[in-house]
Amino acid sequence: MRQLTYLKPGALRWDEVPEPSLKDSTSALVRPFVVARCDLDAVFLRHNVARTLRLGRLLHQVDPSVADTVGTDYLRGPFPMGHECVAEVLEVGADVHGFSRGDRVVVPFQISCGTCPMCTRSLTSQCETHGSFDMFGGIGRDTARGGMLSDVVLVPQAQRMLIPVPASLDPLDLASASDNLPDAWSRVAPELLGSPGKDVLVLGGSARSISLYCVAFAVAMQASRVDYSDRNSERCAIASNLGATIVEAPVAATSRRYDLVVNGSSRRSAIAESIRCLRPGGVCTSMSIYFNKSVPVPFFQLYAKNLTLKTGLANPMADIPPMLQFIEEHRVDVGAVTSRLAEWNQAPEALLDDTTKVVIHRPPMFRREL
Repeated sequence: MRQLTYLKPGALRWDEVPEPSLKDSTSALVRPFVVARCDLDAVFLRHNVARTLRLGRLLHQVDPSVADTVGTDYLRGPFPMGHECVAEVLEVGADVHGFSRGDRVVVPFQISCGTCPMCTRSLTSQCETHGSFDMFGGIGRDTARGGMLSDVVLVPQAQRMLIPVPASLDPLDLASASDNLPDAWSRVAPELLGSPGKDVLVLGGSARSISLYCVAFAVAMQASRVDYSDRNSERCAIASNLGATIVEAPVAATSRRYDLVVNGSSRRSAIAESIRCLRPGGVCTSMSIYFNKSVPVPFFQLYAKNLTLKTGLANPMADIPPMLQFIEEHRVDVGAVTSRLAEWNQAPEALLDDTTKVVIHRPPMFRREL
């Protein structure tokens, strides 16, 4: 079968590789037909993250736990490309029930069992069976795990790893439902769902599409005000169309205070700036990955203003079902974040485009009955 392989920054290649087969009764085979470029993909496709991390370790600038968690060659090619998809079910094991050939599903980018103590607490990113960095598409510890830009992908723990796509939703809009969309949901929903009327600030940047999904969810959850700060004009235009007010001045200079600040910037100063923008009792949640040994945090302000700082991996297996239900019920226009739609064979060139959100697609194999 054909698989898109990441070789190094700026270099992708279609390879012929053996097609996977069912290994046990709990797995499934799927055919991805809509695949999104994750925000992390956009970084290592254009920058040599593996080399930067190696150099940072030598200079003692990188947190030493990075190597312990994801290995010393993290994001070094070659590895199969893609971990966000909507797919069609091809075959399921004998112990996987409720799915038929042709069913459309979202596959969480993290592998999790759904039954261990961590998973039952909705911390599926910390699965005790598979660990916190067992992921598709080469971004975890196991670079041999399949990538979604492949003809066929083997999905373990399929009873819980296959999440049905609501018939009323367009798969193209849900291209990032494996990762970036539930990541955004996890930053916004705990603070706004059922608590409308809050003021929200979203900082864009390295989390280029996740930040915009946060805007879409915050507006749909009836935040009183949603402000967006970013140096990128394309992303600012998308945020404005989604209902945000663009903050022109540097965040460090703003006098406005917010109930929730979502940090999607990788600047080391962004955490401190976010905290200083909070009103008493506010929450700063950060989805940016900081490999640095340390990041400045104004701890006294956290203490004096009763603030909360949150961060961490998304928990897609737990968050995808309620997120999909919310999108369906409130008609959230998450598809508006997509800035380039490309055909399957265009993937090597399209994925290198310096744009907000790239979605790759091909015709589904099975016709969906309405």
